[in-house]
Amino acid sequence: MFALFLLTGCSKEESVTDTSDRLVEIQALAIRNGCDVTIEILDDNIRKKPLTEDEKNEYNILFSQMAKLNGLTFPLEPQQINVDTRATESRSYYKEVSYKGLPCKVSVYWQEDNETGRISNVEAGIGGTKISGATKYTMTYVRDDIIHANESEISIEIKANFSAETFPIVNGKLDISRGPTISIKSKIFVEGKVWPQQMYGEFTIRFVGDGIWEIEREL
Repeated sequence: MFALFLLTGCSKEESVTDTSDRLVEIQALAIRNGCDVTIEILDDNIRKKPLTEDEKNEYNILFSQMAKLNGLTFPLEPQQINVDTRATESRSYYKEVSYKGLPCKVSVYWQEDNETGRISNVEAGIGGTKISGATKYTMTYVRDDIIHANESEISIEIKANFSAETFPIVNGKLDISRGPTISIKSKIFVEGKVWPQQMYGEFTIRFVGDGIWEIEREL
């Protein structure tokens, strides 16, 4: 693919920011799949070059996956991990979901007092990485917020950044040192609940817009 930068968000609004053939073609593919995108072509030499059939297929797949991600609900599967003491147990729920072929693991961990049922030390996350051809896909955990946690219900929100970056191929190998020629970045929001007594959970993952969530740093 040629060098360009996309900021993504899914809607049905149509806005073409340039009249060049390549921009119009990419925009049309995005609109057809239900995604609104802002496109910047970084190389002026290719602005008038139409998309190849392979490029059209790649963009169709990408935009359709973005649209399908919104509102995806998935159950979490139980997995009990290390027992710390007779009174306190470490437990977890996890689920692998796929976004454009990228396997992402969503996990929730907590400690449970076997005598009182008290829930403590709740943590959650999401992450995954994959290289396919010239493109590296990454889902990066940013932060989680524990809305509430007790013996009946754990409610959690997770924020993550998704990126799809295409790099040059040099001598048959991906050359990350040169930097990406295409970079697509978007914000992911995951929210859901785990019911500890039933050992069941359910989460929803949403594509919420272009750019990235800023990582909060402790002072």
